Amino acid sequence: MPFTDATPISDHETLLKKLRQSPLLDRYIRAFRQATGLSLWLTGPDTSQSCEAINPFCQAVAHRTGGCEACERSHSELISRGGQEAVTVKCFARLRETAVPVRLGRMLIGHLRTGQVFAELPKESHFQQALKVLREDPEFRECHLEPLRAAYFSGKVLTEEHYQGIIDLLVIFGVQLSCELERIPQTGESSLPESIGKICRHLKANSDSEFSLETLAGIACLSPHHLCTVFKSSTGMTLTEFQNRHRIMQAKKRLASRHARINEVALDVGFGSLSQFNRCFRKYAGLSPTEFRTHSRPAGHPSRINQFKAKTPA
Repeated sequence: MPFTDATPISDHETLLKKLRQSPLLDRYIRAFRQATGLSLWLTGPDTSQSCEAINPFCQAVAHRTGGCEACERSHSELISRGGQEAVTVKCFARLRETAVPVRLGRMLIGHLRTGQVFAELPKESHFQQALKVLREDPEFRECHLEPLRAAYFSGKVLTEEHYQGIIDLLVIFGVQLSCELERIPQTGESSLPESIGKICRHLKANSDSEFSLETLAGIACLSPHHLCTVFKSSTGMTLTEFQNRHRIMQAKKRLASRHARINEVALDVGFGSLSQFNRCFRKYAGLSPTEFRTHSRPAGHPSRINQFKAKTPA
């Protein structure tokens, strides 16, 4: 598989598998559950059904009736709308669930999912409305009624403000996971041809400088045309893409400091103009530099804004 130190060239299933093995994800999931009492799991981009339901009513519907079309529709809507930003949907039982996308540049890797909570104390009228939907499913049995009732009224209730705060934390963590993905290599530089490994090390050590193709070809002891061909086949990207990806990776580290100005960061990492930096940053990070800085700051930072709050349908 091609090597890259900045953004792995791979399909989302491979990246998703490696991300699930990340100690960072495991640590965050455990801390999230302890702090909020909610479950958190990472699903693939096309997962339409909840696999780790924590709400007792959701569990009862899944275990006793085999699930229902209304549940599947809610989960499908959640995933289909959650490709760009955090999205919250309310199901037929008035339970909220949220999906926060995890992206690598423009590639959607998966979703952080949580929720299945009420925004207000459940009422008998709410339960009857949910039953009306369940009874449309031919698999539903009235003998399940009392267990379903008990499960429904034992559901967790969180205020809108509390739940929104939880989503904001997930959005920030989604950005952190995207950065974690960029640090997951597919293979080492040792697997590259010696001449290409030399060019990679040279470009990374001098990422803020510009080099002509002839200069790089001389370093590799190859003709310019042969260098371009071998570099692309070995790394999966062009010389320019490799250098720009590494520059963006360096820029992300600099942007973590609130004292570093974006235009200064752009020049320091090797971009000739702010507009070029902004275009390149969005291409490889999936966000503008300003958006990335906003999401990368810890929860509660005075400069953090709720620009990407989840959208909850009425």
